[in-house]
Amino acid sequence: MAAMIILFPSLVRSATAEASEPLSGQQFLREVRRPFRSDAWGRLSGSIATKGDLKHRNEPLSLALRFSPHGMAAQLVLGAVNCYRISQAYSAAVPDVRVERPEHEDALDLTDFGVKPEDFTFSFLYWNVDEELPGQRLRGQSCRVLRLVHPRSGEVAVGWFSDKYFFPLKVCWYEADGEEPSRQLEFTDFRKQPGGFWFTKHVRLSGKGWKTRIRFEEVEVFNREDRPVPSDLFDSGVDAR
Repeated sequence: MAAMIILFPSLVRSATAEASEPLSGQQFLREVRRPFRSDAWGRLSGSIATKGDLKHRNEPLSLALRFSPHGMAAQLVLGAVNCYRISQAYSAAVPDVRVERPEHEDALDLTDFGVKPEDFTFSFLYWNVDEELPGQRLRGQSCRVLRLVHPRSGEVAVGWFSDKYFFPLKVCWYEADGEEPSRQLEFTDFRKQPGGFWFTKHVRLSGKGWKTRIRFEEVEVFNREDRPVPSDLFDSGVDAR
């Protein structure tokens, strides 16, 4: 089974088979999109920090998630004060990302770090393949480079995908008529967990005049059949007053 990016921290599984013939760009992306065929859950905790033109912040970050062949659900706790609930179903051609934001978000929110909710679900994977660009090597990996276009807004995403593991190492977003990327995301330092799961320990985001780094230090990921889903998986611990 090919790998599938589940959400922003990039929980992935290695490809287990190689195609007998080269895949087209559309076929390759279909493999990247392929959901897990099992029900699994995970917890990650670490920090998020930004510098540059955005507000200078360094805050704790934790993430709880459930993923299955039908969709994913996640809880993101930012700075131990704001809890976001994020979900995405795989039924639509371009799945809608649903976000429940905290009631009081003024003091601290995702935009302070240049982050969008769609980053946590990788919804750009479901955009239309416009063209395949010449392959490149990135961080020692041979990559296929795909230019994707949102079917309604015309926003563009260019992704560098490992042709061995079927996951993106880097993505640049452009406005519909933009020549320079508005934002860039890059994954570094992949680690393997028991059960064949992979995650990205470091994530880098950047835009004009700012940089953000996410670090995950503590991670646990399990198939539900190996370890039951904790009853408190989505208990945020945030005071909702």
